[in-house]
Amino acid sequence: MKKSLMILFFLAVLTCLPFIMYPSILVSRGNDLEEFFWPTIFFVKSQLLINHSIPLWNNLFFSGMPLITDPQSPIFYIPNFIFLFLNLDTAFLVSVFLHIFWATLGIYLLSKKGFKFSENTSLVLAAFYVFSPKLSAYVEAGHLGLIYSYGWLPWVFLFTVLLFSKPTIKKSIFLAISLAAIFFTHVLIFSISVICVFFVYLFLILTKRVDFRKKIIYFLVAFGFMFGLISIAFLPQLEWSHETTRLLLITNPDVYPKWSGLRDFFISSVSPIFLGYRFLWNLDTEKCIALGLGTLILAFFGFLQIRRKLKILIGFSILIVIPISLNNVSPIYQSLLSQNWYLLLRVSTRFWFIVIFLVLFLAGFAFEMYCHTKYKVLVIFLALITCGELLITSWIKMMKPIDSNYDLVSNRIYLFLKEDKDNFRVLCTTKCLSQKKLAIYNIQSVDGYGTLQQKNYYDYSQQLYQAFWRNKYTLAIPPYEIYNYEKFRPYPPSLTTFRVKYVISPYEIDRKNLSFVNKIDGYLIYKNELFTNPNYLIYSPNKIRFDTSDNQINIPEVYNSGWSAYMDGGKIPVNETVVGTIQVKSNGKGRYIDLIYRPESFIIGLLIMFSTILFIIISSFFSKL
Repeated sequence: MKKSLMILFFLAVLTCLPFIMYPSILVSRGNDLEEFFWPTIFFVKSQLLINHSIPLWNNLFFSGMPLITDPQSPIFYIPNFIFLFLNLDTAFLVSVFLHIFWATLGIYLLSKKGFKFSENTSLVLAAFYVFSPKLSAYVEAGHLGLIYSYGWLPWVFLFTVLLFSKPTIKKSIFLAISLAAIFFTHVLIFSISVICVFFVYLFLILTKRVDFRKKIIYFLVAFGFMFGLISIAFLPQLEWSHETTRLLLITNPDVYPKWSGLRDFFISSVSPIFLGYRFLWNLDTEKCIALGLGTLILAFFGFLQIRRKLKILIGFSILIVIPISLNNVSPIYQSLLSQNWYLLLRVSTRFWFIVIFLVLFLAGFAFEMYCHTKYKVLVIFLALITCGELLITSWIKMMKPIDSNYDLVSNRIYLFLKEDKDNFRVLCTTKCLSQKKLAIYNIQSVDGYGTLQQKNYYDYSQQLYQAFWRNKYTLAIPPYEIYNYEKFRPYPPSLTTFRVKYVISPYEIDRKNLSFVNKIDGYLIYKNELFTNPNYLIYSPNKIRFDTSDNQINIPEVYNSGWSAYMDGGKIPVNETVVGTIQVKSNGKGRYIDLIYRPESFIIGLLIMFSTILFIIISSFFSKL
């Protein structure tokens, strides 16, 4: 095993070699990692060190939004503790590498313990899995949650198979932990994984003539443990789901990737390296689903040799996944568009990992079988060529040149804003502010980038910019497809509602109550003359304290059902204004009001999670006796 671990470690190093040699291609590419995960983790780390509490609300972007309910929130994923002790760039490098190594170990054990393949076959499949261009595309795009979930997927299937073969409480716990880890890294992959685990277990029950009552009980126990572990985030997410912009996808479908034709899909799913490195560089992240020509050749011969029941299962699974992944060129596209689950999926190739695992199993089966025949040398040679094909494809994808042509402001503007000690927000008409820099300088912004926003803020943000978002789902506010073609003229009274003091623009804005104050490196800075500094006595992500000079108080913060208000120890009503901000009514008895963000669903989930952990510990102890 020691020798195998060294080989697996070497495979992980080979996979990560591009960003080990050039760290900037991972942490400084201007992608999701740098502009979403980096500032979010920096914010959480800063609040833990400054306020000594976990921030449940992110007040930096989108004029403030829930952090605990964000599916990509880093708060409850335990391995993220590494970020508390290391420089963030270093921590990202180490964390990504460790998850890729975890993936090699997981697929190796799945092959050896789950599929019962030999040592050599298991090592080959580990190489195929981590050399996958799908993983390299995640790295290039900075999709941290997908990288992490990729590392956990083999473990989920491993413990599913092991739990069926010999049910024990420990295996139920391990399956629950693996599924929970995927939940905390990527909710969509988690949802698909749960469906896959259910059908794999059902298939095993139906095809094995054994007493399945005990197997079902332990399977249900695993799912009970899983629910308990994820409840701290799952319940708040469930409560928040109807308040987000995700539902806009139902009224205005926008599913990716968009294929130009079946040829486009075929090339992307087999081996795009044959069209050259520039084609790979320009290939959309969600289209990077190459399985490898050599892998498919092995898988084809493996399919010919497996039992009929497995052929039916695998063939049926692939016939489901491929039409979904084809998206706009699928023969069932119109039917898919009528399905809400498909529209909410947004990325049709999220199911593709199912094909990856099926093809790996078939390729491993062929390699295992033909290594004991006269074709042994040929099969080993094909496996080596396939490793080279996949690895070079992955390296090329990761080594895509960094686009330095960002229309972002210079550090001098952040320094100018930092000099102002008022509690304000800033707006840029062309989304010229880096979320990473905003987090570093602790400057609050009305714009932002993320997979979800609050619907009430999405609606009113159009008033801030004096624009129309066309009621379409967007990752950014303002949406890229709009600010690139329109010149916004923000409206000062609306800006005041969300305490916006400064407007930054590359072009002139002629507005009453917007006064020019400076020009720095080609960007004009305007001051909102209607801005008033809020009378906050305490201002932190989870708690705001303000005085009660008025009976009815409108607070320039985004309303969310998780906010609660307290006065003299008693709870008072929190209402939403017509513009999506918070309104509270003073009873006239106290000197100040505490506004606290702590959803009840979070408290319930916290209690369930700790109860589950306690039960798991007790169960583990008694299972040893």
